[in-house]
Amino acid sequence: MRQVRMVMLSTLMMLLCGLLSHAQDANNAIEQGPRSEVTGGTTDFIPLWLSATKLGSSKMFQSTAGDVGVGTTSPAFTLDVDGTINAATRYNLAGSPFDYVTRGAVFLGYAGNLTSTGTDDTGSGAGALASNTSGSGNVAYGQAALFSNTSGNDNAVFGTDALKLSTEGSFNTAIGVDALQSSSGSSLTCVGYNCSAGEDIQNGTAIGANAMVTASNAVVLGSVAGVNGAAATARVGIGTTEPTNLLTLGRGFGPSIADGWATYSSRRWKTNIQTLHGALEKVERLRGVSYDLKANGQHEVGVIAEEVGAVLPELVTYEANGKDARGVDYSRLTALLIEATKEQQALIHHQQKLIRTQQEQISQLASQVQTIQVSLSSGRQAGVGLRTASARTASRQ
Repeated sequence: MRQVRMVMLSTLMMLLCGLLSHAQDANNAIEQGPRSEVTGGTTDFIPLWLSATKLGSSKMFQSTAGDVGVGTTSPAFTLDVDGTINAATRYNLAGSPFDYVTRGAVFLGYAGNLTSTGTDDTGSGAGALASNTSGSGNVAYGQAALFSNTSGNDNAVFGTDALKLSTEGSFNTAIGVDALQSSSGSSLTCVGYNCSAGEDIQNGTAIGANAMVTASNAVVLGSVAGVNGAAATARVGIGTTEPTNLLTLGRGFGPSIADGWATYSSRRWKTNIQTLHGALEKVERLRGVSYDLKANGQHEVGVIAEEVGAVLPELVTYEANGKDARGVDYSRLTALLIEATKEQQALIHHQQKLIRTQQEQISQLASQVQTIQVSLSSGRQAGVGLRTASARTASRQ
């Protein structure tokens, strides 16, 4: 047994010596090769080994400044590539994933989450879809867009911090910086800076900077002063670029149509309530006219704002100069007409009462006349009888 061990030890020593000898020969060849045996290559090109002793020129060029070019001999950057770059997995910058594709999802600019199982997502911008774990079909463009989304699906977001705090909302569209930051609802549409929606609402739409919708199945146009950080209430214009009222329809575009229109009118919102007086007299001072619109020649009937303003200034709106009339609140003319009708009806009732009184007086007079006539008729007949009797008595005598 001892002899066997000695033989194995000797064999191992021989093998070790052989390996060391080959390593030394290889080292000598490497040191001596470039000086005596290796040939080929071009100055400043990173070499390409064509064989053990022959070099060629690769496509990689190094300038005297140390810049490396691929496909170019004049690199302008540390690495300058003239051609197409392909990466099997991703590109890293500063050690972090900058651009990569996984499971059909595309992320650019430190976006996305490498551990997400979601598919068909697209993210661009630092922090976009950064927390996504299983959400799919999302599109997020902008820094921190859909940052907190974990499992929401089919959201389309464009803008820095848009839908930043939403975690599970789906089917939402947010366009604008800070749009829909904290919404938890679904099927929402928000367009404009800092536009927002209430919690857990569905099918809500808010359009405009600081606009906010807080009811499901509703559309809000423009901001409301004091709501969602808005400093002013936005005016809405249709057919005009300069809306002057909360809702302004362009002049000359014809009438609008609806099944109905209600005006806020609860006693809760009113004080100093007084009945209109002299309404009939005011109505008598108004004038109904027909006219043709200058804008389109359409024939209409109505009133003249300046004439109404002279009688009822409360019903007329004016331009900024305070002189030129703009419009008449036709609906509020109804209040005047109601009281005018009541005043007129009171006059009619009074006149009817006078007529009835006169008719009663006439009836009484007619009755008295009839009585007199009867009396007179009876008196005439009695007088004839007496006269006849007297005549007879006289003839007998």
